[in-house]
Amino acid sequence: MRFEFKEFSIEQSRSALKVGTDAMILGAISEHKNPQRILDIGTGTGVLSLVMAQKYPNAKIEALDIDAESLLDCAQNFKNSPWNDNLDCKKINFNRFETSNNFDLIISNPPFYENALKSENSRTNRAKHEDDQLIENIFIKSTELLHSEGLLWLILPYSSFDKWNKFAKEQELFLVKNYSIFAKPDRPKRSVLAFGLDGKIEVRNFDLILRDESGNYSEEYKLLTRDFHSKEL
Repeated sequence: MRFEFKEFSIEQSRSALKVGTDAMILGAISEHKNPQRILDIGTGTGVLSLVMAQKYPNAKIEALDIDAESLLDCAQNFKNSPWNDNLDCKKINFNRFETSNNFDLIISNPPFYENALKSENSRTNRAKHEDDQLIENIFIKSTELLHSEGLLWLILPYSSFDKWNKFAKEQELFLVKNYSIFAKPDRPKRSVLAFGLDGKIEVRNFDLILRDESGNYSEEYKLLTRDFHSKEL
């Protein structure tokens, strides 16, 4: 999906908003005191990188993906944005990604399956296994790619928190911040997680409710993402 930027906003249409909701939440929450280099793994059409570029206009951002069609849109979106000089998208499998750079922020909205039950469809099972492998490799490689005070930010299913927090610790990546994202007050849906290399930092936990029981956006969500919308929610 391509966006035309006058003033940057990923909400160019309802379909654009639907595609970019997870990326918008992750981008709005992800932070670092002064990032110079940012790596976006699985960038798709570049929405998450663009959100980060708006937050940190001086940071150099490398965006990776393996889907050629999405990267065509990503390249056009980067070109049309005010931060084109700092954005670079590349067609590469992250498993084979090599660089001499270290990053202050590594961000990813990786593919994942909502249903944890084993599927009878072998193709679906294979795809789920490949998605898990990607997330594992993100944790494994981030220990080498992060600066000493760098952070890895991910958005993942709420139900998989324990699994991935345990795996991260095994790679000596330690949870720093944990945002529990609720679709409605009683419906936890996502976890936005920050991991770092320092195991002595106390974990900070937050809740974010996206909509109230009537389906209206919460004031907290509107405040968090207001800079990335073209109109009032």
